[in-house]
Amino acid sequence: MLFPFHDDNPTSRFPLVTCAIIGLNVASLLYIGWLPPQDAEILTIERAFVPARVEQLFNPNKIVPVRLNFAPQPLPNLEPVHLLLPVRSQVIATFFSTMFLHGGWMHLIGNMWFLWLFGNNIEDRLGHVLFMVLYIAGGVVASLAHWAMIPEAQMATPVIGASGAVAAVMGAYIITFPTAWIRCIFVLIVIPIVVELPAMLVLGVWFGGQLLDAMTDTHRLTGGVAWWAHVGGFLVGMALMPLVSAIAPRDDSPARWESAW
Repeated sequence: MLFPFHDDNPTSRFPLVTCAIIGLNVASLLYIGWLPPQDAEILTIERAFVPARVEQLFNPNKIVPVRLNFAPQPLPNLEPVHLLLPVRSQVIATFFSTMFLHGGWMHLIGNMWFLWLFGNNIEDRLGHVLFMVLYIAGGVVASLAHWAMIPEAQMATPVIGASGAVAAVMGAYIITFPTAWIRCIFVLIVIPIVVELPAMLVLGVWFGGQLLDAMTDTHRLTGGVAWWAHVGGFLVGMALMPLVSAIAPRDDSPARWESAW
């Protein structure tokens, strides 16, 4: 297992948007945990991305029965909720709200850790506004990739989490700082050791693992993981970064942005 925990890549401005995203996600999970269990279930179902709801954009009268299996306090006997979102804007809103919902603290901490590790450098490179554009676009495309690739049987399963948007940030990072050194904890059998590896290797291994899981997990969501959202988010981050970075010229020398091997 390879767990990155530090990158030798300095920044020159405070990551305002990165911190705001982390704060909103923490506040969202605290609020959902404060609600009664059934209210938490219903709110999460309403705000989660449900692939079958994409059809509601073209057929507003479609009713999508969904069951939530990963709420912080799941109700074991909760029947599928027949939820009608007749207004297209409500369905579209779930593409964004799902990025600020998580199924528990471990889910949240994992996503926010990777966002903090890689997001501060991308925000430093692009600026606050363009970083937010990349983050949101990555999350939306990640949801669409999940919708396009999963089997019909999983269309009514809600998906929550910021992992697709975070994957887009990671894709942008491998394009922008491929030779930045990433300090990782590598578990050799049972002994953890600290190693320093280039970003292209660390993120390349991560993406390869996500793609392999996505291709082999064709009939179900193993552990509730939306593998294709990770793959789609990473690829769109790689594709968008050259475009948005062209709009934001560097405000320092090129050597400032990339660690030496």
